[in-house]
Amino acid sequence: NQEPPHNGRILIVDGDKDGVMVWQDYLQYLGFQVQHLWDNQDFLPGVNAFAPDLILLEMTFSRETRGLDLLAQLRQQPQWQTVPVAIITATTVPISMAEDANPEFSDTPFEAIQSRCVAAGANECLSKPLPLEELDALLVRLLL
Repeated sequence: NQEPPHNGRILIVDGDKDGVMVWQDYLQYLGFQVQHLWDNQDFLPGVNAFAPDLILLEMTFSRETRGLDLLAQLRQQPQWQTVPVAIITATTVPISMAEDANPEFSDTPFEAIQSRCVAAGANECLSKPLPLEELDALLVRLLL
């Protein structure tokens, strides 16, 4: 097992303040600069101002805005087309079964979500709760 990196800038975009504080405290302990956006209205300005090396993005950020919508906005910006993005979700079924309706659709629901996130431009899609060991592994995969 490789040691996770100990520096860089990580942006967490998630409305769950309590759940994310553990990640934020841990990442800061490792030496990362961490910023947390609670309001999706500030997403692109927040990304531009903070210039993250990695974005952790909640899939179901709010009733009005999905993480994949924010990811699409991000990937339209030339300077953010390659920044690593990990979608973090507590969702266990596809966002829209109507879009995924296919009698030969054999993926498990979370595998379908992962495929959809990667197709939308995410580097990874992980399930909540996200243990710190998985967060370490994510940092190694996306930042080393």
